[in-house]
Amino acid sequence: MPEEIFDNDVVSRSVLDPKDYVSGVLDLRKSFQFSSNNQYRQSVNCNRLLNDDVMAIHKLGLDKQALDHANGRTERTYKGYCQSVVEPIRKINVNELAHFEVCHFLENNNNAHCHIEMYFTQKNARSEAVNQLVECFSDLIPY
Repeated sequence: MPEEIFDNDVVSRSVLDPKDYVSGVLDLRKSFQFSSNNQYRQSVNCNRLLNDDVMAIHKLGLDKQALDHANGRTERTYKGYCQSVVEPIRKINVNELAHFEVCHFLENNNNAHCHIEMYFTQKNARSEAVNQLVECFSDLIPY
């Protein structure tokens, strides 16, 4: 059953090296690739649904690393996570042309799993919206 995701909830995004890095520097623009291939949505986890347990958040990142390794992407290493309060994500609105929603989406038996869904009507507004989304997230919280 879907849970309500509140504006004051905090969501976290696992960070993997080298996937989310450019020249050794974390770049969440590389992490948040909204495209038609992923139906313009990206995965995050609701920290509240993990009882705000930092080790549980890290465990999901380590699980992601293990899944990547099992799929042949053995160079990927879990580094930690970045997080954001939901409200600033939902408040992004680029000239009425692009905005986001955050919703609960049970996936892979992970009850904390959520999607950030992007809605846009103009491609250049999409790029600006992603830039604003990245600004909502914290610096890396290392593992």
